Amino acid sequence: MVGEHLRSAAGRGYTERVRLLLACGVDPDTPGYHPILGDRSAYEVAVGNGQEPVARLLADAGASSIRLDDVDRVVSVPGVRWPR
Repeated sequence: MVGEHLRSAAGRGYTERVRLLLACGVDPDTPGYHPILGDRSAYEVAVGNGQEPVARLLADAGASSIRLDDVDRVVSVPGVRWPR
């Protein structure tokens, strides 16, 4: 459940909440189970929603994604929801 809170905060750009969850030991690569977001990680959700500061924070905590490529990172625009 805390993984879902992390993904939700990441998608909304709640940097301090993400920082708090990571400090409490939430795995930045926790797989999700949300009906819309599927199994995307918090990092993938942050990138997809243009939340660059949160994505950077998650990456610094060890989050990664083999599903995102450079195009995903370039076309992610703040305020645009993913999936497109």
